[in-house]
Amino acid sequence: MDGMEGRVQAIGDAIPYGHEEEIAHLHRKIEELENTCATLMKARANNEKSLGVRKVKAPQPRTYNEARDSKVVDNFIFECGAILPGNRSRLEEDIEGSLLPENTEFVARKNLKDVKHTNSIRDYVTEFSSCMLEISNMSEKYRTFESINRLKRWAQQEGMRQNPRTLSAAIFAAE
Repeated sequence: MDGMEGRVQAIGDAIPYGHEEEIAHLHRKIEELENTCATLMKARANNEKSLGVRKVKAPQPRTYNEARDSKVVDNFIFECGAILPGNRSRLEEDIEGSLLPENTEFVARKNLKDVKHTNSIRDYVTEFSSCMLEISNMSEKYRTFESINRLKRWAQQEGMRQNPRTLSAAIFAAE
């Protein structure tokens, strides 16, 4: 408040004679404001002590490492969404739009062509699922077909025998 009082004094010095009463009134108002401010600050400090209030450090997401990988982006969005609940869908759209390459789905479809059951079923399911997460406009029926069609012959027969109706059921049948 000292800076404010100094400015009022400077203004008062610039005002012609005859306004001393107004200047004195401004000085009294400044003093009242300073007293009120000091009282409020003391009350706040006492209230925080009596209630045991501590300054809370808000959670922060880990630093984004500028990777253009959808898994990394999804994990970053998840962390941000946990910190800012209620804003998740808009946050996802904004972040995905700026961090993911525009051709993510194209790249995922291209990678899907190479996904085949060669080693363990778990490896196949992991690879296939990561591609499916990036492809948005594929029907559930076609996803299910693709998941079974890329298995080894013996696993295909087992998958068709169980007749799964969803991708989740097909993955469960394959495992």
